[in-house]
Amino acid sequence: MTSALLQSLAAATANHPLDRKLLVCARRSHGVELLRALTVSGTSWSGWEIATPWQLALDLVQDQLGNSGESIADEFRVMRLIDDAIDAVIAAGSPELRSAIGSASFRDALHRAVGLLRSAGKMPGSAPVDGVILKATLRVLSEYELHLHEGNMVDR
Repeated sequence: MTSALLQSLAAATANHPLDRKLLVCARRSHGVELLRALTVSGTSWSGWEIATPWQLALDLVQDQLGNSGESIADEFRVMRLIDDAIDAVIAAGSPELRSAIGSASFRDALHRAVGLLRSAGKMPGSAPVDGVILKATLRVLSEYELHLHEGNMVDR
């Protein structure tokens, strides 16, 4: 038995066989898996396009950004900018990060933390903070935002 979601995708495919259909998923890989499952169940995925909310938002603002001279930082540039921010905070004398950063998983955790803090709208210095690692992470966030500003870029 197939899930209600796959049944709905199959019905949309049957009802609009030649139309363009947009499948919006949190991650592109989720959409790929859904369409693969649709195909396995016997329904063609012809006409389906996968998009993320991030891609849709970019489509809406891309012209405005181009007119203002700003560019959109893709995920690889974001990763590089956060790495540069981590390195700048360590170089400025953050012994907390220097001792912990040897672990690749800690660097990955900092990447996720910066993304989550930005998504939540947390700004460095907006509230008193306890915790050495959290303070260092907020310094990385501040440095990352500086790199974005200097590069005339926006991220998600």
